[in-house]
Amino acid sequence: MAGEILTDDDIADLQAVAVEFQPDTCDIVRLTETQDGGGATNVETTIASGVSCHYSEQLTPQDVALAERHAINIDAKIDLPADQDITAADRVTVTLRGVVLGDFEVTLVVRQSFETLRTAFLTGPI
Repeated sequence: MAGEILTDDDIADLQAVAVEFQPDTCDIVRLTETQDGGGATNVETTIASGVSCHYSEQLTPQDVALAERHAINIDAKIDLPADQDITAADRVTVTLRGVVLGDFEVTLVVRQSFETLRTAFLTGPI
């Protein structure tokens, strides 16, 4: 019926279907700064590997407008499972249908109320 809110089960079903349309994979790395005796050192920590995703360099006018509003550059985007831990400070290594494309910087992560996918915008490869 019109106006009904999706239930948690409905959202889980949509998320399960969405993952089936993610032919690519990525590894997510987070850079953290640790203090040591000589100053600060950046440490790479793998947050997740082999994550299902859909990579695309085809950006919509809405994608470009969003990037302009946030004053960021974007070269591509990936759609990830809705509950995937990823931040705008992370890096991803994208594997497109078995071929490693390279490392990208995450510049923006879009979150929504009823997520079936989580979209991240990328710059790179770096």
